[in-house]
Formats: sequence, structure tokens, C-alpha cells
Amino acid sequence: GGFGPKSSVFADEMAVYAIAIKLGLPVSWVETRTEHLLVTGHERDQIHHVRAGFAEDGTLLALHDEIVADVGAGGTFWVEVQPAMVASVSIPGPYKFEHYSFDLYAVATNKAPLSPNIGFGRPVAAFVMERVMDIAARKIGLDPVEIRRRNLVDKSDFPYRNPAGVVYDSGDYKLSLDVLLDLLDYEELRRSKLVVDGKERVGIGISVYSEYTAPSSARLQVNLGWEVGGYEKAVVRVEPTGKATVSLGVLSTGQSHATVYAQIAAQEIGLKFDDVSVIEGDTNTTPYGFGSWASRSMVTAGNAVILASRKVNLKLRRIAAHLLGASPDRVVIREGVAVDSLNPERKLSVAEIAKIAYRIPTKLPEGEEPGLEEHAIYEPPSNTAIVSYAWHGAVVRLDPETGSVRVDKYVVVDDAGVVVNPKTAEGQVHGPVVSQAFLQSFSELKYDERGNLLTTSFWHYPPPTAEDAPAEFRVEHVTSPSPTPGGFKGMGEGGAIGGPAALMNAVADALGELGSSLNKVPMDWREIWALMKRLDK
Repeated sequence: GGFGPKSSVFADEMAVYAIAIKLGLPVSWVETRTEHLLVTGHERDQIHHVRAGFAEDGTLLALHDEIVADVGAGGTFWVEVQPAMVASVSIPGPYKFEHYSFDLYAVATNKAPLSPNIGFGRPVAAFVMERVMDIAARKIGLDPVEIRRRNLVDKSDFPYRNPAGVVYDSGDYKLSLDVLLDLLDYEELRRSKLVVDGKERVGIGISVYSEYTAPSSARLQVNLGWEVGGYEKAVVRVEPTGKATVSLGVLSTGQSHATVYAQIAAQEIGLKFDDVSVIEGDTNTTPYGFGSWASRSMVTAGNAVILASRKVNLKLRRIAAHLLGASPDRVVIREGVAVDSLNPERKLSVAEIAKIAYRIPTKLPEGEEPGLEEHAIYEPPSNTAIVSYAWHGAVVRLDPETGSVRVDKYVVVDDAGVVVNPKTAEGQVHGPVVSQAFLQSFSELKYDERGNLLTTSFWHYPPPTAEDAPAEFRVEHVTSPSPTPGGFKGMGEGGAIGGPAALMNAVADALGELGSSLNKVPMDWREIWALMKRLDK
């Protein structure tokens, strides 16, 4: 995967290009793990001082956040302080309240430079808002679920403008919450949540976030000042053999593009899945594009594939109708065969139609151009943001002897609009939760007082492994389609956004009243251990 830092431009990379050009030879540069940890950008070092006003019934009325973002020794190319800027407008999340303000300060230090990481500021925003909700619930005397339910944006409110000015396109937060509670068996867990064997403590935590995905060209250029397009182009061609190729400017970094884009094209054209291939990553032959970042590739390239494939389907039906003596609206193409719906015995294979389209143009309808190739460009809307969201729920167990945290159960209820392939979508949740949410929650990049990095190896900064994964991991999808041709929303970063808050809320819940003091990630086992000792007394 890319996970964010690879989208920045570092001086080392430019030096490699320059040397290769100067020498006229291939040049390889291999970065060590220590070098990577020392200088590849860090992102999430922010301090938030929050003041929130709630009514007696738990209704959120107003929130002010003073944000201090450590940008290290300056930002890497194009990033500047933008992750913290995105965090500042993402903090309201899915909650409906009128009054929100923030002050944002960027502080330069002698730490590693700032560069984007998966989530791009939103994991911090979700963590802040979800800790506020849990702490407020405890102070007011409400269940964490109830205080959230009372403040959620309703399905009937969409399109909804949040108090930071971001317009959300669609969603059903309350339905998704109900699904989460059912999968967690929340009520039963609440009734039975006791100290286990007089020793370990169990906690339940939930969180939710809203992520605007696939920003349009206008948002990128006007709001962020980037000379970057928000659109993507797809070229779809049915070959003379009847098989199709989809050519794109995005590039898969683990999102299974070859599967999902082939599925989309096959469905829209009317071909078998195995008869569609996807071409990416060849800048000499594929369309000019902008890549896979900002949870954008399915929204942009996926919708472009739909539009181009529909053009191909229409041309196939026009040619088939001419050959079958029918009208185009009577022709249906399925599994590579075009059939006259009123006379099903009259049919042609797509391969037969393609042969005529390329090799026997005299048989084409008058005015029809030879060939079967179409292109389409999709640009996301600028008047609303395409907003995905997910509820996360965690059940954790704390060991009083070590302060360690074990995740017994983890549930995600995700709304990414229309899901093309549920299995690949689940993978887009599993990976970020374990590799990123757990990393944010339990692994720390530590500096000494002079600014020297102490965690310079995977021994000191251990990445999560399969052993760290939850004992039980459930993913469920709900669907509120976006107002796009395919109804898609981005989802590749969500596991990293919602996970840290759910895990922290679960740990804090296990510690009861003392848990309200836990407001920092990564979590420190020493602090957890000390709080558990206080509970024993």
C-alpha cells in the first residue's frame, strides 16, 4: 500500500532521478528502516484543547477547539499543514449542532517533517470528537450510545451542511448504529460487563466518523491550492474477439482494481467477468490520471468506467439492433450475448458484433463509425462532498499485571455507498484497522529532550501483526448511495480513522471513572497499569 507518505516528494528521490539522468544509467536507492523512521514524515502529533457545551438532556450546543499541530522541520512537498486543516473541518463529524469554531496553530520543531498518512488528519478529528462524546456522557449520566443518538444528523437532513461548512451528500447514521449494537450484542455486554475472574477488566467502546472523499477539482484548487485535477478518465474498448479492456490513470496499491473495475465494466457492457481486463500504470498508453489517494479511486475512476461502458453498451445495441431487425431498446446484452427481448431466438454474440464493427464496416448502420472504443471523464460534484462513514465497536480486556490491552471483539459497520465487491471491501476495512488503528493506538515514535528519535527500529516501534488482530472481527455494510452514477463512496482510509477512538473509548470504559483521564494516543501501558492499581485500592 501507499499509506500516505509515498505521495510526498522527498529530496532523496529527486537526487536519484537526477543521478540517473546524469549518468544515463538505472539507479537504485534503498532506504533502511532506521532512515525511514527518522525522516519519512510523521503526521498525527496534535494537541487539542476542547470546550464543549451540552444541554442537560445531552444535546450538543457548541464546541470550540484550539489546535496545536507539530509540523516538525516543515512539511514535505505539497503537504504544509493541511492534515491539521482537514482535521479542523472534520471534527463535527456526524453530529448536528450549530456553533463550532477553532483556532489552528502550526509549530515547527526539530522532529521529522510533516507528510500525509492514511486518514489525512481525520483520525485525530474522530478521536477528539468521540472522546468528547464519551466524557460528556459520563458527566451527564447518559449511556455513550444514547448521547450519540440524540445528536446524530438524521437521514432526512441530507444534504447537510456541517458547522464547519462541509456539505454531506447522504447517510443513515442511526440505522448503522442499530446494526453495530446488534452485532456487538451491546445491551447484553453492558449488563454483564464485570471484572473477569476478579482480575481482568472488560470495556466496550464505540466511535463514528464522517469522511469526505474524492474531492473535486474545484475543492482541490480553491480550498487547498493544489494544481491537481479531481477527475479521472476511463477508456473502454471491446476488441474484435469480443473481450474488453479497461484503461485507467489510477493505480492499485492493494485495492483490487483489477477485480472491481472489471466487474463494473462487465455488468454495464453485458459481458462475462473473465472477458474483461484492466490496464493501469503504463503512462505511455493509459489516460492521464491522478492516482489513488483521498479515498477517491472508486468514486472517480469507477464512475468513469460506468459512463464509458454504457457508451460501449449502447453502440453494441445499436449495431445488434440493425443486424437483428429490431430497435436498440429491445436489445439486451447479458453474458456476452445480445438478444432481441421480443424474439429471444434472435441473438448475436458480442464477438460476432465486434467482428462486424472492426472488420466488416459495410454492415454497420448508416452513420455508425467502425470500432468499439469509448472514453468518459468523471468529475465529482463541487456543491456537496461525497461523504462515507462507519461505526466502530471494540470490546477489550485489560491485564492488571502488565497494563496490556487485548481486543476480544471488533465490529465495523461501514457505509461506502454501493459496494461492488463485498470481499474486497472487507479487506479495505481489515487492513487499515489492524495495520493503522492498532499502530496509532499502541506504537509510539519517541523523541528525547534534544529531539533525537529513540524508536529507530521495528524492535522499538513494532508494527502490528496477525497476533494483534481481534479474536473476533466482523464487518457489515449498509448502503446509502451517493448521488453519482454508481452510488459509490470512498472507503480505503476508514479503518484508520474510526479505530483509535473506539479502542480508547473501550479502554477508558474498562477503567470506569478514572478512564476520563485517558485522552492521548498512543496509549501507554504504564498509565493503564497505574490506573488499574488505583482501582484495586
